[in-house]
Amino acid sequence: MNAAEVMNVIRNNRVRFVRRTLGRTLLVACASIGLVACVEQSANSPTTTVAPAVAPEPAPVTPTSVVYPESRSPLGGYLAGRLARRDQDGAAASKYFVQALIDDPDNPDILNSAFLALHNQGRMNEAVILARRLIDIRPTAAVAGLTLAIDGIMRRQYDDANQRLENMPLQGYNSLLVPLLSAWTAVGQERFATANAKLDELDSNQAFFVFRDFHRGLINDLAGVDDIAERSYLAAHDIQAGGSYRTVSALGGFYERSGRPDDAIALYEDYLENNPDSVWFEESMKRVAEGRSIQHLVGDARDGAAEALFGVASALLQENASRAAIVYARLAVFLKPEFDAGNMVLGETLEMFSKFEETIETFEKIPRDSPLSWTARLKIANDLDDLDRTDEAVAHLRRL
Repeated sequence: MNAAEVMNVIRNNRVRFVRRTLGRTLLVACASIGLVACVEQSANSPTTTVAPAVAPEPAPVTPTSVVYPESRSPLGGYLAGRLARRDQDGAAASKYFVQALIDDPDNPDILNSAFLALHNQGRMNEAVILARRLIDIRPTAAVAGLTLAIDGIMRRQYDDANQRLENMPLQGYNSLLVPLLSAWTAVGQERFATANAKLDELDSNQAFFVFRDFHRGLINDLAGVDDIAERSYLAAHDIQAGGSYRTVSALGGFYERSGRPDDAIALYEDYLENNPDSVWFEESMKRVAEGRSIQHLVGDARDGAAEALFGVASALLQENASRAAIVYARLAVFLKPEFDAGNMVLGETLEMFSKFEETIETFEKIPRDSPLSWTARLKIANDLDDLDRTDEAVAHLRRL
């Protein structure tokens, strides 16, 4: 098979990871109640707002090579930043907004734009610094408040994280995310009863049941309450009509650690039967056959919070709400840089903006021993091809 034939096969068999992370029925339900929200910036004001997604977002603009004017004033830098943001040039946008902020450090609009630009670029340590300033000026700044809560979880400052979460209004995506994150901060404090009680706050909305049950399974699995863990995993699995990659991974791992290899094998085989083009559980089945051990899918509060953010990012990306999805994907990998599924959904989000160089860097962070490694390597070949670097793409495939 020559180079052209190899790439034609790859182009015609692109795999979307998020299509298998959440069931379609769940996503439709979430969209109908306003869970799927997009973080938008008004043309007249950069203040962050949250609006229900009633239709898919328009396709992101493909970045073009633009020469922006040199800014000679805070206003000039701010306007150049907005122009760069419109053209999907995140690096230029952050450069101009930060320069404008240096020149006019007390301007709240410039501060908000600089914060969001750094956040969008994944420059999270710098974004956290600006978020602290922004939240003092605008206590309702949603993304800033969430970013500071996540920073608190990462630093294991759970009281601080809880305070941030309590100050967030329970509307839109917050009505799901705040209870999930609050449950995981309780886990960080070894308050497992409180964690379960926080998940009970999701009982009033059927669209949230799969998130509630999955995270209850993860929490009780970690706490050693096996009966509740298994019951919760199975409930999440059944809602998703055969399970998602994450649910099957968690439940299968639970079976393996519980000395039930036959149940684990049956679960993996059922997934592969329903997803015949998937290779994600071949290594799992080999591990079971060889009697090797497996760690918990989620090992601590930070992992759990990252899992919650990943779940929301996946749901948003399925609904083409890519601008909102990138917020949560960035926060997920900020909490857990080695998070294979988090980097996968972040990479797929970046692909929607045609940021192929950054997408390749993101997929390359997925470890070779991850079940997602093969999918990530195929995606890298796709992205090289999209950059008209087909020879490199073919060479990359031949190394697999």
